[in-house]
Formats: sequence, structure tokens, C-alpha cells
Amino acid sequence: MILENDKPYYVVIGGVNGAGKSTIYQIQNSKRKELDTDRINADEILRRFGGNWNKQSDINKSMREVLREIEGHFKEGKSFHHETTFGGNPYPDKKRLLNAKKLGYESFLIYIGLDSPERAIERVKSRVAKGGHGVPEDLIRKRYEFSLRNLAELEKYFDNVSIYDNSDEFSYIYVKENHTVVANNTQEYAWVPKAIQEKNAETPISKQIMMDISQEEMNPKETLERIYSASDDFISDRFSKEAQVDDFYRNHKNEIKERILSISFSTGVSQDELVGQDKRRNSCKLAYINSVGELLVKTDSELLSMELNRDRNIQKTDFEVE
Repeated sequence: MILENDKPYYVVIGGVNGAGKSTIYQIQNSKRKELDTDRINADEILRRFGGNWNKQSDINKSMREVLREIEGHFKEGKSFHHETTFGGNPYPDKKRLLNAKKLGYESFLIYIGLDSPERAIERVKSRVAKGGHGVPEDLIRKRYEFSLRNLAELEKYFDNVSIYDNSDEFSYIYVKENHTVVANNTQEYAWVPKAIQEKNAETPISKQIMMDISQEEMNPKETLERIYSASDDFISDRFSKEAQVDDFYRNHKNEIKERILSISFSTGVSQDELVGQDKRRNSCKLAYINSVGELLVKTDSELLSMELNRDRNIQKTDFEVE
């Protein structure tokens, strides 16, 4: 597609399960320039490799591919859109947004809301009856609450925002263009976060956003890559003594936390499972190993074992699936 001002587009379609994220894409992909972009969708990826939404290992595989494709598009400066429930930790979404800004992307949020979690549950049941994948009711309720909370937190970081109510039919209730609110009819919709209902106008690229971007630039993800070159022997030597662990952790605390969170998100293994009882030492090891760009073979196989164990013992998933 031809982009205005030659800026690539980073587009997020958000909303709880059953809100109508895929439907809005089907209806408007030919009408909105930001949707005329590469589509990265976990559901479609899973179907592509013949996966099953009832198998945790298949879900993990599709989510890892989503992350790989997102990262690949950012590296190549290509426009794309993806879907999310916004139902989990907002940190990864915020990181991607700030990264998109640093890379010169124009960001768009298209959010679809419903008036209750019960309506979302009924929509998902209807989808299952037609052959689609299901989501546990308690998980939908949890995501409904978190999704709205994260909408209130993350909305300010997007250059452009469109919010729809889809309780009965799609109603366009909020528009922000280039960080300026141009239409806000959300007051009559009780589900919309109060922070958004009260918005009339915004200063383009607020001070808080610029501060967050500056902070990210001070702590680039490539710090460890520039300082260290990993090997199995070096790992054993570097983290054998407590003082070495303390020194490494003190120097790279923020980046260690970011990498553990990223590994947890991409594998489906909880952070507690990843780091075990010796949290600080194992966190340092994993972050260090990850700094070479790919996990070493031994560590990769250990993570796979954790995934398989999780597949056997966990019936429900907190993954960000559509």
C-alpha cells in the first residue's frame, strides 16, 4: 500500500473475546487505510499450521509466531496490524508502542467494547456453536475487566484512536487524530473508562509520553548484546559466585526483568516457573543467554519441557488469544 508521508503504520485492534475484532476488520479493511496492511493474527496462524485451540502447545506455537512476525515487521519497517484482548499485563503493549514511535511508525488503536462480560460470553458461545474456538467464562470476565483498565492506561500512547460500542451494533463513539480528540460521545456508555469519557482535547505528544520514550532510549534492549558474547562455559563462570550475580543484576536489573517477561510471554511458562527458587541467579542466566539473540539449545529444550509440562497440568490459559 502507499502510505501517507511515507510513514509505516502500526495498528492494534483491541477488545475482549467476542467483542467483534475480526468482524470490524472484515467490514472495514477496504475502507480504512490503516487496515490495508499486513495482518498478523494468532487464529489464522494456528489454522495455517493445522493447530488446535484445545492444545496448549499449539497455542504457544501460534503466539510465538505472532511475536516473531511483529518483530520482523518492525525490523523491516513494514506496516501491519494485529489483534489483542488487552486482557493481560499492559507492559508488553506499552513497550511495542514506544518502540514503534522510536522507529517512526504512526500508531492506530481500533478498540471495540461491550456493555458487559455476559454479552462477551454469549458471543463466544455463539462462535463455538459455529465451529470457532472457546474461552473459559471466568477468563473472559477477567479479561473484560483488565481490557478496560488497560484501554484507559494505553490510549494516550496511540497517535490515532477509534472506539466503537458493539453491544447491539457497531457505533462509532470516540475519535482521536494526531493526539487530538475530535469526537467524544462516550458519556452515555457506562463501560467506557471515566478517564476517556472526560477527554475533550489533548496536547499532541504529551510530556509523559516523551519522558517514557526517553527512558526507553536510555535502556535499549541491545545493552547486553553490546557488552557480552555468550557461551556455555562463560555462563558457568560468570554466575558461579553470589557477588557476580549481584553485580550483574545491579547493572542490568531493568533489562533482566524485561527479558524474563518476554520469554514468559512467548513460551507460556510463568515467570516463577522460569526462574525457580534461585530467582536472581536464574533470572541473570536467562537474560544473559537470551542476549545472544537466540536461546542456547540446552535452554531452549528446557523451556520446551516446561511448556509440555504446562500443557499436561493446566486446563486454562491466560494467553492473549482472540
